[in-house]
Formats: sequence, structure tokens, C-alpha cells
Amino acid sequence: MEDTKITELFFSRDRSAVGELWKKYGKRAEAVAKNTLGDARDAEECCNDALLAVWQRIPPERPECLGAYLLKIVRKISVSRLRKNTAQKRGTGADVLLSELDDCVPDGFDVSERVEARELSAVINVWLRGLDPCDRTLFVQRYFSGEQVNDLAAAFGEKPGAVSVKLFRLRQDLKKTLIREGYLNERE
Repeated sequence: MEDTKITELFFSRDRSAVGELWKKYGKRAEAVAKNTLGDARDAEECCNDALLAVWQRIPPERPECLGAYLLKIVRKISVSRLRKNTAQKRGTGADVLLSELDDCVPDGFDVSERVEARELSAVINVWLRGLDPCDRTLFVQRYFSGEQVNDLAAAFGEKPGAVSVKLFRLRQDLKKTLIREGYLNERE
């Protein structure tokens, strides 16, 4: 079913909208949650919470891309759950992902600064669009979907070391872009 039809089901408050959304994007949503959390039960709960959030937000919201909308919510809920779960313990796979991006994302980033967040998001989106399609896919699959380097290497037909080097270079390029745009100091 097309996204527009699923969205219309939400607007008419037809409960089948949730099932159609899950049928179309559920596997991706589960992968994002599992890759972020590393725990199937927590991932399932986060996906359920995300579906409830979509139900509560549509209407009035009308997302342009329903799949991206769901995945963004799943990722946000999963990261929140991860932070809660790791408040007392460290060392999960997602911690590694977030630490890899630490030198690219400005310190003190505050969600309440929505305007600045939108501007930063726009800069990152322009940077992503400027990448070679394979590099863009690699970056998004690693840092949005949380795919493991070994899995990415297999999918791209490369050695894990080569993928790690490519990801490092992409992070460095993003960092240069953020410095140029004034989101980071050169010292960071």
C-alpha cells in the first residue's frame, strides 16, 4: 500500500493503518531498534511505543515520507531506552556508534534549540546529498540504522578494515563541513 493511502487511513482513524504501516516498514524499524539496543525484547517494546506515537501524531502531522517518519521515531525511542539502560553500565554496541560520532557533533547540543537543530540537520543533509550514493548509503546504514561494520563489509563486498577507514574518512569530512559552517571549532 502506498504511503499516502496509509496516511489517509491514519487521518480517518482506521486502526488498520498501524498494521499497514508495520507491514511496509516493520522489518526496517525492528532492525534500527535491535541495532541500537542489542536486545530483542527492548527493541520490540520500542517499536510498539513508536507505533503508538505515530498513531497519536497522525493527525495532525502529515509526514512526507512515512517510512522515514517511523524510523526516526523508532530511533529516538531506542536511543532514549539505550541511555536509560546504560545509565549504570557502559559498553553496548550503540555506545560505540555514538562515540564514533562524538567528534563530529557539537558539544552541548540541546534539543530545546530547535532552530539550530534544524539548521544543523539541513547542513548534514546537504553534506549527505553531496556524497557518492554508496558512501551515503554506508554512512546512513552505519550511523542511522546501526549496522555492524562486518555486516556492511559483506554487503558492500569489501574488507571490514576498508569499511572502517571509509567511515573514518566520511566522519572527518563531515567534521570539516561542520567546522566550515560554524558548528564546531577546529580544536574539537
